[in-house]
Amino acid sequence: MNTNGAPVRWWLVSGPLPGWIARDFDGQRILLQAGTGGLIGLWMLNATNNQPALWTALSGPTPGFIARSLCGSRVLLQFGVASPCGYWILDHTLAVSAWLPLNTVVPPGWILRSLTPDYLLLQAGDGGLAGIWDLDATGQPIAWHTITGALPGWILRGLDQ
Repeated sequence: MNTNGAPVRWWLVSGPLPGWIARDFDGQRILLQAGTGGLIGLWMLNATNNQPALWTALSGPTPGFIARSLCGSRVLLQFGVASPCGYWILDHTLAVSAWLPLNTVVPPGWILRSLTPDYLLLQAGDGGLAGIWDLDATGQPIAWHTITGALPGWILRGLDQ
């Protein structure tokens, strides 16, 4: 994208991946999941970000869990559209080294959408009210901000900084 946010270049990273969902992108890593509750893994892209170079499986099938977002050493997960939710902490080899639950309960029907080091984006179902949690240094919610009313038909997907 250019400085105005308009796309200037496009490239295909993979062929069809039946049943796989690309969940998030962070630097040269793409978080993928084989459907809801399926295998979760990361693709590392090559130096020019135009081809997958290395696959790392983070888990086998994890019934009910949905990989939501990736940021630094944290992978945000949610059990369906309910709690429990929290983070897998990745070590330097990209292996899951710990589970860190969120210290709050996500309201029923709210979906964790995206993650930065300082914020967590949520939406009340598909097309509902949206808000942001401020996060402390460990990724725990500390303050809530409503950012929109209902957004009928809209699904929020990403957040940057």
